[in-house]
Amino acid sequence: MKLDFYIVHTFTEKIFSGIPVFVIPLDNWLSEGVMQKIAKENTGISTVYFVQNTHGYYVRWFMHDKELTLSCPGAIAVCHILKTVLHYTKDKVNLYTRAGTLDVNVRSSSAIRNNFYTLNLASKPADTFEMPKKIQKQLYAELIQAVKSKDLFLILKKEDDLLNIEINNYAGIKDELEFDKLFLTVRGYNDSVKARCFSFNSGINEIPIANLALCTLIPYWSKKLDKKEIQVTQLSEPYISFVCRHNADNVSISANAKTYSVGSIYTR
Repeated sequence: MKLDFYIVHTFTEKIFSGIPVFVIPLDNWLSEGVMQKIAKENTGISTVYFVQNTHGYYVRWFMHDKELTLSCPGAIAVCHILKTVLHYTKDKVNLYTRAGTLDVNVRSSSAIRNNFYTLNLASKPADTFEMPKKIQKQLYAELIQAVKSKDLFLILKKEDDLLNIEINNYAGIKDELEFDKLFLTVRGYNDSVKARCFSFNSGINEIPIANLALCTLIPYWSKKLDKKEIQVTQLSEPYISFVCRHNADNVSISANAKTYSVGSIYTR
């Protein structure tokens, strides 16, 4: 079977930047085993499949070793292909995922600063967290506050500490505390927000900040800075920068995308 694919760079307006996503439109679902095998060939980036239904599109996203519940870059990549390749004309796309229905605005009145794609996700306010002193001493960074949801968020005082993180100092967090991800963040110039994110799923690996943890990060900073619209920048590769907005009970994440590559694969 021959399948068309597209590699889309998301959270960027330029090629050779942003977060790459491997996108495969389907008429009907492949077997789960085949979808995982294709994703395994794309180590390092997510692979997204979508099938049209009556009201929108069913979407599934995979990393090389597992299926994901939801992917922000993957959602933007799907909408980009719908708009630029498959001639989708509406202002909103309904994506049906394992996490529920995800609404994406496509250059509509709700888009922020003319960004092309805007995801709308339910906000998840943070709870305060008392960092164990033993672990706090290992950080070698001045900590203002720690908060938590499903993930752990450390608010640092200095941007230099965020830039020069020695991630091995955070091994104690992985070993002694049960969190999926660690988000390190600091207030930047002109009330922007700088951040880095690390996954604890397999060792300690840095991952893009454009993930569901933004549903906690943005409400936190919105309250602290007393502003709804926030520029967020990742202070490590891929150095993405994008705009988020806190709207009472949801978070809007706006970004652009560029098609990098088009091709075909064969499953037999």
